Amino acid sequence: MATPTPGERTAITILSQQQPVVTLHARVIYSVRGIGFAVEFDDTSDQALLSLEQYLDKLAGQNP
Repeated sequence: MATPTPGERTAITILSQQQPVVTLHARVIYSVRGIGFAVEFDDTSDQALLSLEQYLDKLAGQNP
């Protein structure tokens, strides 16, 4: 797997059987090889952010 570089733009797509597909556009803030990376969402529609929030709420409900 490639390690993203800070400043790089990326698209994150979330697939779920219970929710519509959500694609969010982001910029990589920092990256640690083998651990992961952080992003800042940008240029994302209100609907996409709402869908993400609903998806995360649903996940939180599955793991009390």
